[in-house]
Amino acid sequence: MARGHAVSHVKEGDHVITTWIDRNNAEGKLPPVLHALNQRPPIMATWRGKPVSASAATWAEHVIASERVVVPLDNDVATDVTSIMGCAVPTGAGAIVNTLQVRAGESIAIFGAGGIGLCAIAAAAAVAAYPIIAVDMTEEKLSFARGFGATHGVNANSEDAVKRIIALTGEGVDYALDAVGLPITQEQILQAVRSGAPGLRRGGTALQVGLVPPTSKALLD
Repeated sequence: MARGHAVSHVKEGDHVITTWIDRNNAEGKLPPVLHALNQRPPIMATWRGKPVSASAATWAEHVIASERVVVPLDNDVATDVTSIMGCAVPTGAGAIVNTLQVRAGESIAIFGAGGIGLCAIAAAAAVAAYPIIAVDMTEEKLSFARGFGATHGVNANSEDAVKRIIALTGEGVDYALDAVGLPITQEQILQAVRSGAPGLRRGGTALQVGLVPPTSKALLD
């Protein structure tokens, strides 16, 4: 590793890892240099006679990166198994552990078994939620979700997902999470949670996590 003259938080010989998040910017706004570094295809350059990728991306033997995306590691960290956690992990798992604060024995339905949904399923399994109901459109994805801890799978392509969830739980789940972001899934999470009774008990909680496509008319606009 070589560093620029203005870099002070790491030095040659340090173990480092690159990320796509500006480590110094609390406002979350990327400075112009990072907008350039994050362009696709990657900006190519030459350093010491070797081609390098001027990017925070992986799969490159040599990288030129802004110091803002270079994070130091302890030198005793095993570099052959070290990687950053993509945004799906804090989004999906964070929704379970931090936002919903799901507890052992509480029920949850997770719509969408993609990256975010699978991380949510894994976190729900880690806190011993039950049942953990994965909802998706193919049996292959539902089978994959079971490997992450889903206890039940609902194929929304072949049956009414909401009716199936209510049949499995008797009254609806304690929590429903939409990791898809379509208007139909926004509506389904509201219908899938158990109802409450004023003054008697609180109803279930529906959480929207998936981003709604710009061309879709969102239910919650």
